[in-house]
Amino acid sequence: MRLEVAAVALVLAGCAGSSHATESGATTVASTAAQGPPTTTATGDRRFGWKPLITLHQLGVLRTRCIGKKFATSFTASIATERVRVVGVPQERPVTLQPGQTRYSPLRQVKRVEWRISQATEPQTITAVVSIAPSRCPYAVPRTQMTYGTASFNSR
Repeated sequence: MRLEVAAVALVLAGCAGSSHATESGATTVASTAAQGPPTTTATGDRRFGWKPLITLHQLGVLRTRCIGKKFATSFTASIATERVRVVGVPQERPVTLQPGQTRYSPLRQVKRVEWRISQATEPQTITAVVSIAPSRCPYAVPRTQMTYGTASFNSR
């Protein structure tokens, strides 16, 4: 009953939407339409955003994120089509990313996340294997090992 009264009040007041932050840092965005009650369109927590980890020249950017003991990584392709795979994730298959597209590893408790990235262009194939071990969240930088370079030359 209270929700219906609040919804009618918002519609009559002509409110187009609102956004507020809670004590925990979560942000809730609500919108209203002249024909219906308010609906929640997005809820997020600003404290746990993605942090840049490393930029691989010509390949893309790896970012990390952690909440408590859970850890996730993401990779965004840079300037060419790339094949990426997150090793150790069940049923994970290589995925093709176009420039600007991002692939995420699941947010979960892990000891290590390994990314295998390859970019085949006409003159060469560039590969990178990046192994990331989470560290104390959210303060420390994750330990990272990387192999990066030309795997083969594609033209003769």
